[in-house]
Amino acid sequence: MTEAVRFEVENVAETLRTLRKVRPELARDAVKRLKDVGRIITADAKATVPRQALSGWTSWTTKSGSDMGWNAGKVKRGITVQQRNTAQRDPRTRQRQSTINVLTVTNRSGPGQLFETAGRITRGETRSGRAMVDAIERKYGNASRLVWAAAERNEGNVERALRQALDDTERAINLELARR
Repeated sequence: MTEAVRFEVENVAETLRTLRKVRPELARDAVKRLKDVGRIITADAKATVPRQALSGWTSWTTKSGSDMGWNAGKVKRGITVQQRNTAQRDPRTRQRQSTINVLTVTNRSGPGQLFETAGRITRGETRSGRAMVDAIERKYGNASRLVWAAAERNEGNVERALRQALDDTERAINLELARR
């Protein structure tokens, strides 16, 4: 499960697709500006990643071979921003979704996802799992500790930067159309 934060703005994907056909360099600049908006959240989330989440959480390999040991550097590298212009399929129904996640901030590392969501759905399935969830909650609070918390702290900044990026792109498009 990948944790993601979403801000919805209408018609961005269609605009970028059209812009790619007309002026690809403007489309690339618009995408760069959108990603810069997402980096407001990633920078804050990365700054809050603890050096050592819990004592003893250093090496841990799951039965399937996944490395779940805490490594702050890997957790920080796992917090990324992605941009796409196509509707994704709902994993349950395989139907195309009605909204397009143009910009998504995700926490891709296993330990980072565990730290972010521990306690959200279950309290842990084993005694040690429950102890881990309790320890994380005591030390860092309820679930949504990194990406979601950063998005909530920066909601106003993100909305202003997103609006500015879209306004600048609109201005560039209008200038281009005026030249023709």
